[in-house]
Amino acid sequence: MREFPRNNSTLLESVPHGTLYRPIEEMSFRIGQNDDTSDSFSVDNHWHPEIEFVYIVEGQFQGEVNLNQSILNPGDIMIAGSQDLHALKGLCNKSVHEALIFHPKALSFSYNDEIQQTLISPLLSRIVTFPHFIKTDDAKYSVIEPYLLEIVDIAKKQEDNWYIDCKLSLLKLLSIMNQNDVMIPVEQTVSANEQQKIEDEEQLHKQWCVAAYLNVDGNYAAHYGYFVV
Repeated sequence: MREFPRNNSTLLESVPHGTLYRPIEEMSFRIGQNDDTSDSFSVDNHWHPEIEFVYIVEGQFQGEVNLNQSILNPGDIMIAGSQDLHALKGLCNKSVHEALIFHPKALSFSYNDEIQQTLISPLLSRIVTFPHFIKTDDAKYSVIEPYLLEIVDIAKKQEDNWYIDCKLSLLKLLSIMNQNDVMIPVEQTVSANEQQKIEDEEQLHKQWCVAAYLNVDGNYAAHYGYFVV
């Protein structure tokens, strides 16, 4: 089990990603390699303001975004948009995956040109978002995967001008996804019923946190409506 710090009352991950100057981070996770007997990878539901691309290299995972689950195999991609509730659980003790995390505002321009209006503003305003899962047999997979791997490689190596190259490549990826109708309206990814389930899960988690603080049974706290404000 790999644990990442988060605010237990809000599920907000408390780990910074990148820097203010370069708000992009690439992380490689290699579990059970070199005879390592570590447990499988597991990160519980959390969210952050950054967008996260997860690329499966080896092993099998159960991915979850906004309570929608999918089994992920090598080559599959999971995308958690800004503020999306998401989790990832390894289903075997040996696995490898890459995570590319960046703040959407890093792509923004002060000049409201065609790129800003067509690609960036709809993303920042949460009018459109990414599909949660892109599998190797999806029709648009071959269009997306090479660009994503290129960005992962640039961010991992961090050679001269890597951040500028990453940003340009992310804009190119976003353009390709837009041209191929990969981006989808936010309301199509989370129904009203699913949104209520997400809010209920967050509220229940808050109640259990209060229960722990008050040293009372979690079911008691949930029944009597204790909550964190």
